[in-house]
Formats: sequence, C-alpha cells, structure tokens
Amino acid sequence: TLSPLRFIKFVSTCAFCYILNLIAMKVFFIVIPDAIYTAQVVGMIIYTTAGFIINKYWSMK
Repeated sequence: TLSPLRFIKFVSTCAFCYILNLIAMKVFFIVIPDAIYTAQVVGMIIYTTAGFIINKYWSMK
C-alpha cells in the first residue's frame, strides 16, 4: 500500500526530476539554441533516468 510518507517521497521525487528536466533543457538551449526537439529528448532522458533511480532506491524502499 501507499503510505503518506511514501507518497510525499514520490511527489518530491517527481518535482525534483521535473526541475532537473528544466535545467537540462535550459543548458542545452544555451549550448545549441536551434535544437528544440533534441533538448526535449535530452531532458526526457534525464528526467526518466533520475526518476527511476531515485524512486527505486529512495522513495519506494
């Protein structure tokens, strides 16, 4: 079952990964301003990877 503490950890993980996504996209836009879709893909990869690792080893323990 999903306890309140685990839910808070999950939501905070999602928020943290979303911020990582925005930072990655912003940095990518600074480096290569014309690669809009590539920046989104890079951000999605970072978001998904970080979310999986943090959820697996911290929030869903």
